[in-house]
Amino acid sequence: MKSYQYLKMLLEGIINHPDHLPEYLNRRQLQAEEEFIGFHEFMDRTIGTMEFLEGELRNAMKDKKQKFNLCKNGRNNEEIDKDIKGISMRDVTINLSTYTNNEFQGSLALDDVSSMRFGINNAFEFTIDEREGARYELIERNVNKKIKIKEEPGKPVLLQDFFVQGTSPDRIKLIQNEFKTYEGKKMAVLISVLEKDLNLITYFPNSKTHGRKHFVLLFTNSKNVKMQGINKYFDSNGDLKIDSRDSDLLDIKKKLSRIT
Repeated sequence: MKSYQYLKMLLEGIINHPDHLPEYLNRRQLQAEEEFIGFHEFMDRTIGTMEFLEGELRNAMKDKKQKFNLCKNGRNNEEIDKDIKGISMRDVTINLSTYTNNEFQGSLALDDVSSMRFGINNAFEFTIDEREGARYELIERNVNKKIKIKEEPGKPVLLQDFFVQGTSPDRIKLIQNEFKTYEGKKMAVLISVLEKDLNLITYFPNSKTHGRKHFVLLFTNSKNVKMQGINKYFDSNGDLKIDSRDSDLLDIKKKLSRIT
C-alpha cells in the first residue's frame, strides 16, 4: 500500500462504512498483512495520513484568519480581531479533490477526521510502553471478538471455525438449514450480511484453508462449488456490489432477523 492508498482507505471508510469503521479498518489491516506490510508500518502510515489531514485543516484555519486580517482598515480592527479569535478548526474544511486528483469530491471537516481517529481507537489498542513509548497494538482481530484463525496442517476445518466465538452450534445450524441451498448472488449477499452487517463470521480471501470458498463448501455441504458466480458480486475490498434496496438483500436480512 502506498501513501495515497492510505488516504483513499480512510476516505472510503468514513464515506462507505461510517457505522462500521473499526471493522473496516481491521479488514484493511488484514489485507495489508497479506501484502507483507507489518502491523506497525500499517499503523504508522494510517496515523500519519490522519495527522496530515489534521495539519491541512489547521493550515486552512490559519489562512482564514489571515484573510480576516487583510480586511482590517483601521476602523473595524477590534471587531475583526474578535471574529478571528472565534475561528476554530471546526469552522473550516478542505477540498478533497485537491488531494485525490478528483477521485473524491466534496469537502473534509474536523468531524470527519475525528471519526477516523474514533475508528482507529476502537479497532486497535493504544498503549504506552516505558521503553517504546506510545504506540498502537494489535488486540483482537476486530471489536466483535472475531479472531485470526490459525491454519494448522492436518487439523480439520469446521464450519463453526468461521463464526465468532460464542456462537452456539444450534444458531449456526438454523442459519445453515435456512440458506444452504443458496448459490450465486444470493450466497454472496448472505455472506456479506453475516460478515459485515451481523458480524457473525470471518474469513480470509487468500487463505488456503479459511477463505470464502472454504466457508461456502462447508456451509452448503458440497464437495465442489462454482465461486465465480459468487465472487463477481464483491469488489476488491470485499464489499457487496449491489444496491441497498436490492430485493434479495432485503429478503435475506428479513429472514436472518427472525433467526438471529
